[in-house]
Amino acid sequence: MVPFDGVTPEDWQTMLEGMVRHQYHLLVGAGINGDCLGGDAKPVPNATQLTEQLITDFSIETDGEAIDLKRAYELVQDSRDRQGRTRAQYFKARFSNCIPTWQSSLFSLGWK
Repeated sequence: MVPFDGVTPEDWQTMLEGMVRHQYHLLVGAGINGDCLGGDAKPVPNATQLTEQLITDFSIETDGEAIDLKRAYELVQDSRDRQGRTRAQYFKARFSNCIPTWQSSLFSLGWK
């Protein structure tokens, strides 16, 4: 059985054999934390969700203007959130001591 659409049984077998032989490197991006719980017990957001959360949590007045994550991050630099935390304290609470869900299974594999 092949667990992914578009992967042939032969390719799946080759991939499994390569994993057993530790022939692969693991390179992940920011999305690896998807489905984790942050240190504040809230789901770790993606960029769009984090932008919305910063706007809400720091009471940013957008006046209907679309704000991206970079701009939201800059706007809250000298502000405090609704709980009185600085930007650094906010990010530390959100992204430290995360609780993995499926991610720990990646580390049980032998990566080159």
